[in-house]
Amino acid sequence: MYVEINAEPILQILVPIYFNLERKKLAWHEEKLPLVDVDNSKIITCINNSVTPSIGLQLAKYETAKAVWDNLAKLYTQSNFAKQYQLETDIRALQHNDTSIQEFYSSMSALWDQLALTEPATLSSFDPYIKRRESQRLVQFLMALRHDFEGLRGSILHRNPLPSVDSVVSEFLAEEIRLKSLDDQKIATQQASSVFAASQRSSNGIQKGHWKSTINECVYCKQKGHWKSDYPLIPKTAAGLSTTEATTPP
Repeated sequence: MYVEINAEPILQILVPIYFNLERKKLAWHEEKLPLVDVDNSKIITCINNSVTPSIGLQLAKYETAKAVWDNLAKLYTQSNFAKQYQLETDIRALQHNDTSIQEFYSSMSALWDQLALTEPATLSSFDPYIKRRESQRLVQFLMALRHDFEGLRGSILHRNPLPSVDSVVSEFLAEEIRLKSLDDQKIATQQASSVFAASQRSSNGIQKGHWKSTINECVYCKQKGHWKSDYPLIPKTAAGLSTTEATTPP
């Protein structure tokens, strides 16, 4: 059974409502458009202030903030593999050198943390991978240390199982203090030996009359910088120096 319905009265009601809604939408967009333009200009200005002038000139041809951002993302966003490659290179290049153990460990930890962010999420909860990563970090840390720590480094490599990096840092901090104490004692001993040797040479020179070979001091006026033989104001007899003056050390 079919019922015939006259749709014309319904359309006469709905069509005006539809067009009225469309006019309201258009009016709302026209009202918001100036605000969108202002925000767009603010974003572009902010981006231009954050980049170098040469990059800013390249972005001048884009009219919307989205176009500017898309262009920057296309040019400068690194792939995950490229970032991982760069971090691996930086880790291998990092050396202990003259920095402290704490400073060196902090620098390497920062690179390790960034490298961990490039790993798939599934690996971060996989225990065998975590153990393997910890062993690799320990090797990287030990390889970059100075030769001064060779004794402790060798003992750690022979431990089974291998400890974590965090657990051995405290040992290296203690070893660093011990080595510094030994260096200070060695320097103090060398300085004391040098002072003692200098005093012995000076004493021996005075006892033996070797004035000229020990200190550059005039025995006549007691001033340094010249010898007695070079002193111009020494009174001399017409016949020359007396026997005593002639035999006196200069």
